[in-house]
Amino acid sequence: LQTARLARRGGFSAEAWRLAALGVLGKFAEAQGALRYLVGRARRRPSGLIEYRARPASDARPDMRPASGPDARPAPDPGARGGA
Repeated sequence: LQTARLARRGGFSAEAWRLAALGVLGKFAEAQGALRYLVGRARRRPSGLIEYRARPASDARPDMRPASGPDARPAPDPGARGGA
């Protein structure tokens, strides 16, 4: 029912139905996270820190490599030609 109400805002197009369904589905994940937090607080357990790791420099684009440091690599010579 909520999905149909949200899809109505988009004129019942296919895109509106997809966005409405994903929005309603996301509410369940949001509720799960809130419930997990509240249960942890009731049990007096600290919530963990969420850390996002940066990609290693070896996976970075060539133009995004560090200019100095242990992962530094020399920039390719734009005038050099490949081959023998």
